[in-house]
Amino acid sequence: SPYLEDDPPNPLSWYGYTKLEGERAVQGAGARHLIVRTAWMYGRHGANFLTKILQLALSPQIPELKVVADHFGSPTWSYRLALQLARLLDAGSEGIYHASGEGYCTWFELARHFLGRLGVDKPLQPCSSRDYPTPAARPPNSILENHRLKEEGLNLMRPWQEDVDEF
Repeated sequence: SPYLEDDPPNPLSWYGYTKLEGERAVQGAGARHLIVRTAWMYGRHGANFLTKILQLALSPQIPELKVVADHFGSPTWSYRLALQLARLLDAGSEGIYHASGEGYCTWFELARHFLGRLGVDKPLQPCSSRDYPTPAARPPNSILENHRLKEEGLNLMRPWQEDVDEF
């Protein structure tokens, strides 16, 4: 199930804990505020999952890519998020909102869709997160529902597949 804005947070790592503490500090400051949660961001600039997958897929030294298939989330294009942030600011919105791509997938499904759209023919193998350990604990479910955006008629977020295709 996706997380709604009013679901109780339960961070699994120091990174998640510090993000939550930042939210609490903003809320406790007593001023008007807008907190926007997003996930699985990608864009033209900076390191992100899609640019890394493309780099690995184009490497002749790597015959096959193993990609985690047991973590779920909503890929979010930085450009679309910027449009959504502008809409929230223009509307004078306050409080906590989720703004992520509509729908959800696994990292494996995202990689397969992205490389398929680019016509990159690289064998992909789904794997478990146990096969790809990371320093920080990551939740198997990072799906954010854009509930408040929809409820208030402000949602500009599109299905993640459409945004990946346009990206």
